[in-house]
Parts: sequence; structure tokens; C-alpha cells
Amino acid sequence: MSNMKDAFYQIISHFQHDKDHLAKILLGPACEHWLRSESSYALNFGEKRYFQLKNHEYVYEENKKRDITFYNAYDKPKRVIEIKAIYPLDTFSIKDKWLLPLKKQLLTPKKGENGVRYVGLIFAIWLNDYKDKITEANYYSNLSGFLKDIFPSKEFTTQHGYYFEPILSKYKVNWLKENYEISLKATYLTLKKPLLRARS
Repeated sequence: MSNMKDAFYQIISHFQHDKDHLAKILLGPACEHWLRSESSYALNFGEKRYFQLKNHEYVYEENKKRDITFYNAYDKPKRVIEIKAIYPLDTFSIKDKWLLPLKKQLLTPKKGENGVRYVGLIFAIWLNDYKDKITEANYYSNLSGFLKDIFPSKEFTTQHGYYFEPILSKYKVNWLKENYEISLKATYLTLKKPLLRARS
């Protein structure tokens, strides 16, 4: 099975290829769907800088209500990636709207997914619209703390100890006579042991 760390950096490399385009997409209201589709494209068809699908594997999105699924040559699911795009809302909203549902997804296999590895891919977005509410540095620091609480290291393998990998850093965009600064970072969490039986 392909390596998730390599897949992660393949996705990041794809998004960094055109930062201006990425920043302008992130200004919109429905970027999570776009991030999912572009991540799927990066894995299937992107420039192979970090990652290569192995042994006739392929990636498919939005199948059986899973964001991204890796399939082997026999069309059997081997890995599932669930994606969340998170904004700097209040603590309750971040946990209740995004992180706790993500944990439930990773711990709840569907029929036919026995032995599948589950991964949470988190994109954390900050815009200077939020600067009076929380600084960029504090937002990412707080979010790392939330991940530590909700996804403990005894159950999950994390990227660099809950560290977020930068993709955009206060990238400047002028739109509708307003100046925006946009940051995007990402991390992933992997369930250490595959769940062997679907829960009822």
C-alpha cells in the first residue's frame, strides 16, 4: 500500500504549485469540496514529486460517503481519507463542527472496510478577517492543542507531533478593494491499528 506521508507531501506540493489560485479559492465559502477534489487529483494525476500509486492502486473520491478512498487492483478499499477544512471559529464550534465528527468518521468503518486504514487530513485556514479575534500564530497553536486532546497519541499517529505543515503564509490578495492575507496549513492523523470489524 502507498505511503501516507508521501501522499501528504504530494498533496501539499500540488497546492503550492499555484499559490495565487489557491489563495483566491480559499476566499470562497465552499473550499472544502475543492480541496478534496484537488487532493484526489494530486494523488491520481499530479506530478510525481513525492508519491506514486503502487501495484495498480487508484484513488476515488466521494464513494460511499467517504471523501477519498484508495483501492487496490481488485477494487478493494485499503485506505480512507476524511478531509476537514477548519476556520478560526470559537473553541466549541471547532471541536463540535469539525474535530469530533472527524474522530467519529475515523472510528466507524463501513461494511466492506475491514482492515482499512483511516486517515484524517486537516486543512486549517486563517484570514486577516479574524485578526481581531485571534492571531495566526495563536490559532494554529490552539488547534494543535485541540488535536492532542481529541486524537491522543496512544490511538493515532500524527504528523510531526500535531505540527501543521505550511502551504500558504499570509499570502496577499486584493479583491473588491479589500486587502486580504490568507494562510493555509495542513496535517494528518492516522489510526494506528486498522479496525477489523464494522460497528453496528
